[in-house]
Amino acid sequence: MTGLWLRRSLLVLAVLSAASGKDAGRLARIPGIDPGACNPGPGEKPWLDRNQTPGCRALEVIARMTLEEKLAEAGGITGRSANGRLGLVAGGGSDGPNGIATMGSGPPQPRGRNVTAFPDAVTLSATWDRELAGAYGRALGEEFAGKGLNSVLGPTINIMRTWRWGRNGETLSEDPYLTAEMAVEEIKALNSQRVLTVVKHYAGNNQENSRCGVLPDNAGIDARITEKALHEIYLPGFKAAVVRAGTGGIMCSYNQVNGKYACNNPQLLGTLRSWGFDGFIAPDAAFAMRDPLTAALAGVTRVGGKELAALVQANRLAESDIDRMLYYDLTPYFRLGIFDAPAGGRPEADVSTPEHQALARRVAEEGAVLLQNRGNVLPLVAVRSIAIIGDDAGPQVTIGLGGSGHVYASRVSEPAEAIRKRAGSSIRVTYARGTPGIGPLETIPAAVLAPESGEGQGLLARYFPSADANGLPTLSRVEPCPHEAARPQPENPPAGPGQAPARRTVWSARWTGSLLPPANGSYLFSITGAGTAELYVDHKPIAVLLRADFGQTVQGSIDLKAGRPVPLELKYSNASAILGPGLSLGWHPPDPDMLSEAVSAAKGSDVAVVFVAEQMGEGQDKTTLGLPGDQDRLIREVARANPKTVVVLHNSNPVSMPWLDQVAAVVEAFYPGQEAGTSLAHLLFGDGNPSGRLPMTFPAGELQGPATHFMDYPGDGMTVHYSEGVLVGYRYYDARGQEPLFPFGHGLSYTAFRYGKLEIDETRDGGLAVRVQVTNVGKREGSEVVQLYLACPAEAGEPPKQLKQFQKIRLKPGESKTVAMSVGRDGLAAWDAGTHAWRAYPGTYSVLVGSSSRDIRLKGSFTLRQEASWTQADGSFSK
Repeated sequence: MTGLWLRRSLLVLAVLSAASGKDAGRLARIPGIDPGACNPGPGEKPWLDRNQTPGCRALEVIARMTLEEKLAEAGGITGRSANGRLGLVAGGGSDGPNGIATMGSGPPQPRGRNVTAFPDAVTLSATWDRELAGAYGRALGEEFAGKGLNSVLGPTINIMRTWRWGRNGETLSEDPYLTAEMAVEEIKALNSQRVLTVVKHYAGNNQENSRCGVLPDNAGIDARITEKALHEIYLPGFKAAVVRAGTGGIMCSYNQVNGKYACNNPQLLGTLRSWGFDGFIAPDAAFAMRDPLTAALAGVTRVGGKELAALVQANRLAESDIDRMLYYDLTPYFRLGIFDAPAGGRPEADVSTPEHQALARRVAEEGAVLLQNRGNVLPLVAVRSIAIIGDDAGPQVTIGLGGSGHVYASRVSEPAEAIRKRAGSSIRVTYARGTPGIGPLETIPAAVLAPESGEGQGLLARYFPSADANGLPTLSRVEPCPHEAARPQPENPPAGPGQAPARRTVWSARWTGSLLPPANGSYLFSITGAGTAELYVDHKPIAVLLRADFGQTVQGSIDLKAGRPVPLELKYSNASAILGPGLSLGWHPPDPDMLSEAVSAAKGSDVAVVFVAEQMGEGQDKTTLGLPGDQDRLIREVARANPKTVVVLHNSNPVSMPWLDQVAAVVEAFYPGQEAGTSLAHLLFGDGNPSGRLPMTFPAGELQGPATHFMDYPGDGMTVHYSEGVLVGYRYYDARGQEPLFPFGHGLSYTAFRYGKLEIDETRDGGLAVRVQVTNVGKREGSEVVQLYLACPAEAGEPPKQLKQFQKIRLKPGESKTVAMSVGRDGLAAWDAGTHAWRAYPGTYSVLVGSSSRDIRLKGSFTLRQEASWTQADGSFSK
């Protein structure tokens, strides 16, 4: 009956709407929208006239639409434009941001096949190359359009607030300026291919832990952020995407910001419009839009047709409200020319061209950061034998993120194979796995498990109708080792985008018993699943899966003695498993041969190259700084056998390096995409010169950097305090006098650069122009990233220094170039929370130029004699 009533209501409203549209003429009148000099032509469909402004075209077509047609345009994160009657046809969209993404590890539908798995955003950002960011965006746009898609969910431009955030690899930097510069070029390039960007996640989405809350209400964490930190750290990337790049869409996030859900927050969403944003605002899937009416009134424009129809029928929304939402939904499609020339591709098309694959190799190569190169062990010259070690060097090489940003790669260049090919017949290359890797391990056989009570083999399982595995169990039984643990009762699937969150059952479980080790040595254990799980062996915490939204794997190790039973306990809660629960417990008993083969290969070779990895992605944060599993142990043993050990990291987040003083070189390759092997081989042998620079700080320990108190991260499950304010990333290390493992902007080269004279002049707009001479004083051609930092007068209340400009240059041996950089008046400004405006404070500004945030080569100063301030709305100055 409900469906029949809704259809009849829509029909009546549609007829009324069509009639009113004719009476109102050819131009929709929407409160708050100034039509300007719109002049609909005499044609039957004047909105198809490309000579008109995008806003006028949107107002004209809205006036001709029935209510039913309007509601059909209102749903979906990327829209569903398919109105043939009015000529509004556009392809759909897909997740990104480093290729056409498909969640999961198996072969996808045709749309996700035959695409390029590009390096992840963190790798792109590590290039510090604006031009390369543009090439990356163009290639992405060509592949999306080639698949018939006109929009992409991306790029992600949230700030790396903590090394723990699971999606660090999907975003760009800990610094708002670097983030904005790279994002702007990528977005503009995507727009040039008529692919609309839905920039995410607005705003304050800087952790996976509790971003969606827990069952039953899934209330997202409330990020308490000062006004100054919002405007100086967390919003600049979004502002640049709007003002400088012209993004067509923005996705509001799951979390709350200062007590209001991001998608229900009129102040936060209103800030976008104050910047001149003319595009749509879409909620991030089911749990972001808590209430359709509140979201619609707050500024969300993609709410969902069914929800809007019900609100109109109940007189809670006027049709003019729908028109306003539709204006912002349609305008960017007209502005980018998507309705004029929609993507003509096909889902089954092969869009991974040789040019795109070459670009993927280039980004992976130029995004790799040479962290250490003791004794110039790299590049590999005059070597006769190389040992390649690590599970990650083979078919299981970690090339990208998990979760919604996962891209299916039909072909992957494996490091061991690529290095062997590049080495040729004159160099002996051996490969030893050395470790079982970072994936799920084999299920523990029931024969080595004994329940805590009861008879048989396995563990005693107790299921509870609560989230904390306490109280009286509803079910107790002896089970084998958990493997995709059975649910005690059926659960409803979560709602789709634009729908209210489904209510699901909360349950927890505890498995207890003992494990009988069959041999002496180090045992690896893995937990795979979604939710929260804690494994204890011999009363020691071994592995923790903490509030994982989707399926993840974590590992831990412990030394055990043969024949001595040890207690084993596994706790589990499904409260944060938004796509449903699942749990598997695995192990890898001692395997001395696996490690000894690796050590033997290293000992018998001139150089050992060890590949290690960490798999992160959407839905789970890091819990420890160390590498997962037994990889740290593998590196130590190999380095003990061969001091010329090179470590290659495939990861997205900082990791600890307890073996750093034992190894010769470290290459941070991040997530390199499908060309992992070829790009790395090119660098190792010196065919290319490392030019990547860190887009984040690597802490020397878990207590360094911001957000080390539990209320600052991850919070108490309800609230998280950004008490560090604007001291994010290197700003915090500078202000607190902490020495990081590797600083922001750090990266070595196979050559060396000398910085010459520093010149500083005032520009006409009151900013500054900086010139510095840089010379390649080495014997190889290479690239340097010249970084400009400013220190403001104390009155501004700013960090000790902030990145304000950078320039990447390439120099031949002996070549010199003068690098010119400028900082406008807006680059001198700080946010004044008292006046809610930007202010450029008078006084002396220190100008710091160098090769990283801690490697400052030249210093100067600049004096601003007259204060300036301006509002965020129009950016105009007042003196």
